[in-house]
Amino acid sequence: MEVQDAYLSWINTLNSPHTIRSYQRRVKRLSLAIWGKDPWKLTYNDLKSVTRADIKQRFYNPVRKQGISQDSIKSYFPPFKQFVEKINQLGISPERVNAEKFRFTGQVLSGKRQLENRLAAIEKEIEDIKAILATYDYKEINEKPTYKGD
Repeated sequence: MEVQDAYLSWINTLNSPHTIRSYQRRVKRLSLAIWGKDPWKLTYNDLKSVTRADIKQRFYNPVRKQGISQDSIKSYFPPFKQFVEKINQLGISPERVNAEKFRFTGQVLSGKRQLENRLAAIEKEIEDIKAILATYDYKEINEKPTYKGD
């Protein structure tokens, strides 16, 4: 089985003719922008080697310069991610391709440092919440929690 077979198999999972046309157009445009070839001609190495920075540079930045809205750009990623997941599901590649790099994060395809900073902030917030929860005294499961200072 090849990528072309996965592409056809993925298309056959879509329900309506409108969805099929829309998803095909989006997947093709993203593929042409990033790799310069149709999605059914992609190889495992194409999919594996591309980075989020490549996606931002080759697809996101150029379409933003064309004036395409963030919401429109966002709509390109779910179909492509589904296509890559179908490739993984069918076991066409020697290894699974990380489909998450084709997920739009809502922050202009955040870079690694931005994501690490965001993760650190979230981890600090979790620690703060744990500290607050530690101040509650649960005497019985059915009883309303009371603050230790009460």
